[in-house]
Amino acid sequence: MRNAGPPGSSGEGRTEVLRIPAFRLFWTATTIRGFGSAIANVAFQVLIVTVVAATPAQIGILNAILVGRSLTVVPWLLLAVVPLSSATTITVLLVIVSIAQFLFGLAMGIEDANDISYRQAIAPDAIQGRMNATIRTTNRIVFFFGALGAGVLATWLGYAASLGVAAAVFAVAALVIVF
Repeated sequence: MRNAGPPGSSGEGRTEVLRIPAFRLFWTATTIRGFGSAIANVAFQVLIVTVVAATPAQIGILNAILVGRSLTVVPWLLLAVVPLSSATTITVLLVIVSIAQFLFGLAMGIEDANDISYRQAIAPDAIQGRMNATIRTTNRIVFFFGALGAGVLATWLGYAASLGVAAAVFAVAALVIVF
């Protein structure tokens, strides 16, 4: 029988967060979204670097995107390497997850505005809509395949290894800008 006390009051009967079916589904969807986003962003940056001659301002924007993408690796890697279990107190769990969420939000804030600005700067006005539709469509397709991959990873390797793979994918996304 489960402990009726508040979370963290006793380890007895407490379920690890990934054993909760609703949370597991939510986490899987979120992981897939992140995986898909990383793949779409990498593909777009390869296009920029290989096809478009960048101006100094555009290179500055690309550097900001690189900082944002590099920082995006940290929260996923943190969650992958910090040993979280049913023995983890709710306070420790909240602190670690809050730090990870803050860093992810900061990284996305740095990256997203610069990413959109750069896309608008390199595409002629006449094809802005087509460019955005292409990115959005590609992003949604990649979400689908990323979700499948994330489900397989989580099933076979567990959440820590899956988050490690997500961190590696984000690192690849950042490295594409360098090369």
